[in-house]
Amino acid sequence: MNSIIKSVSMTNSREYFKNNDIVLVINYNHLDDINYTSLNELRQDVFRFLSSQNEKWEINFLKDSIQFRIIKNTISRKVLKEMGFSKMRAMIHGPIFYIAFKNISGENLIKTFLLWFKNKNDIFILGGKFKNQLISLKELDRLSLLDGNNSLENVYGFTQKQIIKPVNGIKDLVSVPHFQLICSIEVLLSSQIYNNNN
Repeated sequence: MNSIIKSVSMTNSREYFKNNDIVLVINYNHLDDINYTSLNELRQDVFRFLSSQNEKWEINFLKDSIQFRIIKNTISRKVLKEMGFSKMRAMIHGPIFYIAFKNISGENLIKTFLLWFKNKNDIFILGGKFKNQLISLKELDRLSLLDGNNSLENVYGFTQKQIIKPVNGIKDLVSVPHFQLICSIEVLLSSQIYNNNN
């Protein structure tokens, strides 16, 4: 790849990762990055499924909201390193492509996409990023259980609320000498959740 093409590819890749709310790293062994046939077939399959689940999701809307892309692994690693996504960078091995959701605040496309994904045995979501945070497959999977347009935002408060609320309840029941221990546990849990999300 000559320097001009590489520079353009780097710029386009930065914009792709930066301008989309969520970007998923997908491993697909049947991926053909020469003529893009396999990716195009996969895209059509996804769009057919999504449009069948909601009549408002017409093809033009889906094409604008969901972007499938193949980026050379070397380019992806460099761009993700620049952007501070070192853990996401570590996922880039083998036949990889990306699915990006441009704006998930108004339509819960990701939730319906996961319904499509659950029926596939040859496609693997390795993780991804949500805005400026790393998102795990476990967090993505929770979205299929949540309702509402803000499901993605809810995911990041979900675990912490589940753990910290009971801890706060324990505080009310213990004597003062044990209060410091409970607070230390709360700080450790909050720190671990923060580290996992970054």
